[in-house]
Amino acid sequence: MHIINLIRNKFSPPIDLVKIQSYFLIFVQANSESFVVRTLDRKTLWEMQTPQVIKPELLKKGFELVNREGLEVTDDVSIVEHLKHPVYITEGSYTNIKVTTPDDLLLAERILSMSPGDSS
Repeated sequence: MHIINLIRNKFSPPIDLVKIQSYFLIFVQANSESFVVRTLDRKTLWEMQTPQVIKPELLKKGFELVNREGLEVTDDVSIVEHLKHPVYITEGSYTNIKVTTPDDLLLAERILSMSPGDSS
């Protein structure tokens, strides 16, 4: 319901993000020769979740730009970014997972079996 209200209030496209939780990984930016350029501050990193809510007409306009200019994109939000259109961040949930592997399916079943508010 939160996402729907954001769309109604013209915050489009809103995307769900969660703070990066990995405590053991070091995130680095590398150059084309595979040398570290800098270590990224984990406190500023977010993990994008699905689904990404984008109005069809905005996405269509973005795809036209990508095709016309041969741009490289990674997902729907990166398409919208090429339009210089603002993307609104809304905090997501760690239980909002993308199910793509058998392990993901096991995790999803566990999440669905939990009672609301149960974090075990």
